[in-house]
Order: sequence, then C-alpha cells, then structure tokens
Amino acid sequence: MKNKFPLAVALYVIFLLTTATMCDCGDFPNSSEVVDINVSLCDMEYNDNENYFSCFEIIDSVAFDRFAISIEPEINYYFGSRLRQSVLTRPAYACSPAPPVMKDTIDSLYIYTNKNYDASHPAGSDLKDVFDAVIFYLHSSQGNQRMTLTEFITNRPVFPNGLHFVLTSPPDSSQYFSFTFKLYTAGRENRIFEITTDSVIIKK
Repeated sequence: MKNKFPLAVALYVIFLLTTATMCDCGDFPNSSEVVDINVSLCDMEYNDNENYFSCFEIIDSVAFDRFAISIEPEINYYFGSRLRQSVLTRPAYACSPAPPVMKDTIDSLYIYTNKNYDASHPAGSDLKDVFDAVIFYLHSSQGNQRMTLTEFITNRPVFPNGLHFVLTSPPDSSQYFSFTFKLYTAGRENRIFEITTDSVIIKK
C-alpha cells in the first residue's frame, strides 16, 4: 500500500501539468478569401525612399501623376481548431498564432476607358502598361512596394491587403475619364470583379 501512494501522487502531478496548466487561447482564423472589393479614386502622394503612400479625396480634377485607383478587399476568414498551450512551457506570444493564409491569387486583370487615352491607347484598349501597382501586405515587413502593373499581374500574386493602380503617363488631353476593370481571382472560388469608377478630370 505504501508503494502505491507515491505513484498516485506522481500521476496526480502529471494530470495537473497536462490539464490545469493548459491555456485555451480560443478560435483563430487560419485561412481567408476575398469575397468583394471596394474601389475609390485618390489624389495620392507616394515616396519611394520613405516607403510612404497616402490617399486623399479628389476635388474636381487631379494631375495624372497623382491619380490612383485604390482597391480594398472585403475578406472572409475561416477558423480552424482551438489553440491550446501549456501555461508552464509556452512563450509569452504562444497565444498569437500565425496570420491566416490568403487563398486567393490574382490571375489576370483588364483595365480600359471608354475614351481615347493617348495615341497608343484608343477607347477600349488595355491600359495596364500605363499603370504601376503599389501593393501592401499586412504581415510583410517590406511595407509598400511599387512595380509595373504588368509585372505585378504576370506573377499571379496573392491578393494584397492594399492595392493601388497609379498612372505613369499622361493622357493626350485633360478631360473626364472613368475606368472599367475586370479582375479575375482564383482560390476557394474563382471570382470576377468588374467595376467602373466615377468620372474625374485627369490633367496631363
């Protein structure tokens, strides 16, 4: 009987360490997808050296090199199993799980206007080559990144948390323009987002 008592104590201690010392961290999302997008027009400021991008409301007109189409995704999050960690052994950040994985990639993009933009881009022609993309990923240490829109789309990128199309060349004349774009994504579901922007005067 005396030999069984230390064993019972040891089993009880093990029980405490494996149950009472566990922290239930709750449900955390482990994946996400884009279900819709919001679009606005910007009078933007961008600084490559300071990795700075800011978007202001356009009042009547905007210079071509300050014009941007800003896209903000609406995201659905999907939750996995509850995360449990030991109070005794977990680090201070143990209840901060890895960020949810975005499932959607941008497969292709077509952007055009219903007016002649310049001599090389008549109404209805693809305008990707007159735009850059400024992109931002929430969990990236790189901040805002800028590249040609063609290069960005060619890489079939994961849908960023922030996406801005920035004009790089002027129209032949200062006038009202609206832009229509079709954006194709692949992920949990294949989606097509088609949006026409408001009209705004773009100055050459």
